Amino acid sequence: MVKAELVRMHQSSAQMIQAEDVELSQSAGLQVNATNVKTHQSALGVVQAGDITMQSSGAAVARAETMSINGQAGVVVGGSVEFGNAYAGVVAGREIRGERIESVILLSEKWKVMSPR
Repeated sequence: MVKAELVRMHQSSAQMIQAEDVELSQSAGLQVNATNVKTHQSALGVVQAGDITMQSSGAAVARAETMSINGQAGVVVGGSVEFGNAYAGVVAGREIRGERIESVILLSEKWKVMSPR
């Protein structure tokens, strides 16, 4: 278990991470609980945070108040969720925006598909 204010991992893995801020690059975390999570080319099992930013990453389950995803996710639950180029199984959020969203189930009060820039 990794417990700290700030966790930065590069080409590493951890079963459980509890921190204020988590930054993962080419890394893996099985269970991540944090205020802010940023990932690049990383894999997460279950992640719960106030804010999640995923770039070319994947998560089995992601839950956050605000989320930005470019990658893959099994289950996404959030307040405000923004997708770039993303694939997700089940997405539930108060507000969902995206350039390209491929989802099996999408539940939202408000959703908007934006034009790619």
